[in-house]
Amino acid sequence: MPELDPEGLASVAISLAKLSVVVGNGQWLESYVSLTLPRLSAMNVETQVNLLSGLAVFGADLPRAWVAAFQLMCVQQAEAGKMTAGQLEQVLVALSSRRVTPSSALCQLYFDKSLPELQHTSQSSIAATLLALQQAGVQPDAHWLEALVGVVRETIRSYSLVELNGVSKALGAFEAGGMKQRWLSDLVAYLKEFFLH
Repeated sequence: MPELDPEGLASVAISLAKLSVVVGNGQWLESYVSLTLPRLSAMNVETQVNLLSGLAVFGADLPRAWVAAFQLMCVQQAEAGKMTAGQLEQVLVALSSRRVTPSSALCQLYFDKSLPELQHTSQSSIAATLLALQQAGVQPDAHWLEALVGVVRETIRSYSLVELNGVSKALGAFEAGGMKQRWLSDLVAYLKEFFLH
């Protein structure tokens, strides 16, 4: 595989993930991940995000140097306007699924870019993002979370029970983690009561 160009190299993991091929941690995956590191910057943004998502599907153990380089690259691209809020969300979800805490700079860029789009974000996407932030131990930006709570309130009947349960648990964790705001505690209390009935 060393002879593959960066896009071709990334397409191996992306294709295997799309085909639901089981790839366990081992020498092949470890070698593959190390081959991608020096080629990350030569990949386009969509390929980078899909590569990370594919590696997350495999349950790859990502080395610290790889994660640090990937996050730095994402921050630089997001600051340059080359990454969308949806792509940043994919990165946060993939990193948290590997029990990696996203950098504060990466999270803040996601909060800033996604804030104007929250009204148009799907319920499944909101639930997945909140779960990812909770799993990674990230306390959301208060302004972003307040806007998101407003969106959840407006669209609460559109959530499945599984999604709503995830939203409830994540919001409860943020409240327990120190986010003491009336708008948050009111929704958390409402959701707790909802799941009691």
